[in-house]
Amino acid sequence: MKKFLFVLFVFISIISFGLDDSQKIEIAELMIFNTKNNNGDGLNLDVKKAFKDLVTKKDDFEKITMEKNKNETKTDILTFTIIKPISNKKTFPLGYNMRIGYYNKELLGFKKIIIATDNKTYEKNFNYLDGIRDISSSGVYEYYDIKISLDDKETIDMLKDIVKSKNSKIRFYSREKHKDKVFTDREKKLILNFLAITGFYHVANSNIIEDTVQEIQNKFNIPEDSAIQYLKDIYKKNN
Repeated sequence: MKKFLFVLFVFISIISFGLDDSQKIEIAELMIFNTKNNNGDGLNLDVKKAFKDLVTKKDDFEKITMEKNKNETKTDILTFTIIKPISNKKTFPLGYNMRIGYYNKELLGFKKIIIATDNKTYEKNFNYLDGIRDISSSGVYEYYDIKISLDDKETIDMLKDIVKSKNSKIRFYSREKHKDKVFTDREKKLILNFLAITGFYHVANSNIIEDTVQEIQNKFNIPEDSAIQYLKDIYKKNN
């Protein structure tokens, strides 16, 4: 097992070396889609399923595409959007949007939340003017959009904590009152799908560890392309 983890570390370290975006994604697909879908945190990340559940909307004015899980609804506490440049080939996201929403028959006007898990609490305050309040005859949808990135470890760790905890809940605060909601198994699955996608792109966009690449090439006296193929073959063999 230790040997496999070392090989995996080396593999992640070199996949970005000298490769274009499409090659990085191809190798990341090989690495992730051939695993038993476990990222080491006890989270069952089904990457293929996460991508199959995405629907895409194109914005020709902003020159971007927006990918969302087709199963999300207004009643979900957290929803996510993957923002990518318009391109004829696969490309890395420009960023991610996380929406924190509250849907009810009456306006709450929340401007603060606290999320409580089995392990800790997370608090966030909002500028009320930044919120959107979509009022219709069926109810009021209130939400704030938060931009996050692959490097936003604090948010990603919070999402993992919500999914792993048996009891995850959120409190929405307005000036005069508050309302509580519990994260359902369905909502946790939506979060898990988002983590699977961000994990995939994190691997595909890993930083170069040039010294490690050079060490591997020197050890086996082979060119870069051969070293990459050699590690791909080892990875397949260990799975």
